[in-house]
Amino acid sequence: MLPSVTHNYLAEFDSRFAEEIISLGLHCCDSFVTALSGGADSTGLALLAQRYADTKSKNHHAVIVDHGLRASSSSEALRVQNRLCCFGVKSEIISISAPRPRSAVQEWARFKRYDSLLAVARKRKAVLLTAHHADDQAETVTMRLLRGSGLVGLAGIPMLRSQHGVTIARPIISWPPDQLSFLCTLLNCS
Repeated sequence: MLPSVTHNYLAEFDSRFAEEIISLGLHCCDSFVTALSGGADSTGLALLAQRYADTKSKNHHAVIVDHGLRASSSSEALRVQNRLCCFGVKSEIISISAPRPRSAVQEWARFKRYDSLLAVARKRKAVLLTAHHADDQAETVTMRLLRGSGLVGLAGIPMLRSQHGVTIARPIISWPPDQLSFLCTLLNCS
């Protein structure tokens, strides 16, 4: 792809992300923490947040939570950290050392992940950014509809909420995941 075309796409992504930050009222915040799994969704979010932070003189930091659920998880976390470092994204890896339960492992991992992310965001007085996107929103609404949820449940994933004194924001909740993959491809970060 031609550099000028790439620049135009990146400018569009940056502009849209800045608009999302403004619409959520987060433009007044000085610090952001991105939950980074290493997939295209969270990688795209981390890249957008870093680019936004760089242009607005804000602080941005990514957090990779290694649950230790796979033998290769620590090397995967390091690979993600090194890849994003090339784009100026500072990050830390938090390893979960607590013994995992025999059942409901994914629920345990989700709880531990959010506990760790919230602790970092609180310490940094930052907004926690998560990479939920349009497909996640549609899936949530569908699952709740199938379970017979009422109107409140059908509202889906909120774009903004507070948990334990930390603002959690989902600035890309309306974005299709293929746009985040395309962003990673544009930046050669896939």
